[in-house]
Amino acid sequence: MSARNGEPFVVLGEQGRWSRLEYSGRDVSVAERMGLGPFDRGVDRAWAAQDEVEDVARRSFGPLAGADQSARGRRW
Repeated sequence: MSARNGEPFVVLGEQGRWSRLEYSGRDVSVAERMGLGPFDRGVDRAWAAQDEVEDVARRSFGPLAGADQSARGRRW
C-alpha cells in the first residue's frame, strides 16, 4: 500500500519517473477531487510523478510454480 496526498493507493507499475496508481479507498468524491480516471466500476487509476507517492512498499514475486522457464527472456 502506498499513499498520495494522504490517500491510499496501490502502485501497479512504473515507467521512468512515473507510477501508475490505483486508488484503494472507497470514496468516490475523493477520486473525483483528485482527478482520477475511472477504469472499471469502483476502480480509479492515474499516473503520478514518483516524488508525489509516499510510503511505497516494494514486493517482489518469483515465477509461478510449474511455470515454463524456457520462455524466460523471450520476446513475443
